[in-house]
Amino acid sequence: TARTILRRIPAQPRAPVSIEMSFAISNRVILITGASGIAASTAMLAAESGARVFFAANNEEQCARLAESLTAIGAESDYRAADLSVSAEASSTVGKCLSRFGRLDSLINVAGISGRRYGDGPVHECTDEGWQMTMNANLTSTFLMCRESVRAMLDQTPGPEGQRGSIVNTSSVLALSPEPEHFA
Repeated sequence: TARTILRRIPAQPRAPVSIEMSFAISNRVILITGASGIAASTAMLAAESGARVFFAANNEEQCARLAESLTAIGAESDYRAADLSVSAEASSTVGKCLSRFGRLDSLINVAGISGRRYGDGPVHECTDEGWQMTMNANLTSTFLMCRESVRAMLDQTPGPEGQRGSIVNTSSVLALSPEPEHFA
């Protein structure tokens, strides 16, 4: 298998890498999907770096907790509790971000779920509900948020270097290292 072959390749020494940030996020508007775990950490890091943060998740309590944490560090932020796998909800979320901050510089799609409680598992045991719930949360929401964000970014004035915005999509570790008992 590919994994076996890769294990046989000896690791090559790497030279230290120095990265100079040419793109500062201070005063940029970043929309993050999710309000817990990696999404919450991303929001906090962006806010600590001076970004204005808008985030959205389907859990109002998680949104409120993250909003309190962002307020505690003096961040300029806002949120919307929404089911981002519904087209109108994704569109309204981007719209609220634009209304609040006037533009959208970056979308970071972090929100995702494990469908185990809905019946994910080996494909021969996966339920229709498990499949649909996982695809809606992990894929449909990402597509809808990308589509709505790109529409907004294309309508806004380019920045000094000609950029209109950026998008970062994250995925489960299972996308890179699948396991037979889970789908990702």
